[in-house]
Amino acid sequence: MVRYIHQTDLREAGLLEPIFAQARDEYPSECCGLIVEEEGGALARIACDNLQDTMHASDPETFTRTSRTAYFIDARLIRRHADQLRCIYHSHPDHGAYFSDEDQMAAAPFGEPSFPGVSYLVVSVENGEIADSKMFVWSDTKEAFIPSESDA
Repeated sequence: MVRYIHQTDLREAGLLEPIFAQARDEYPSECCGLIVEEEGGALARIACDNLQDTMHASDPETFTRTSRTAYFIDARLIRRHADQLRCIYHSHPDHGAYFSDEDQMAAAPFGEPSFPGVSYLVVSVENGEIADSKMFVWSDTKEAFIPSESDA
């Protein structure tokens, strides 16, 4: 059985506040990053550059949104940490902490998770301040990412 990590795991590892700080610092753009499990089980945060504006500038027809409403993490970084990956996080500037249709499509483009067992944290930032945060995990029965019961 897959053991997802939850916000309590991030809090206990001292990673939740740094994620919140990154979300505030990068507002009004979306922040993004990875949580990996190191040898011995310790969790570590990898703050990522949101490349969405770069992608939008180079190909606005394919990448129609900017970093205000989307994030893009370098796939090479994700591949480098794929075996350790436990959570992908991003913020929603001036929007709620929900898993959007776009988030669902990016996380499960073929109807199943691209990264099985990986949780997704969404942080709501309203007017530059943290308003809410929710963790999402895959539900086989709903075939979608749903709010983690542990964080409800």
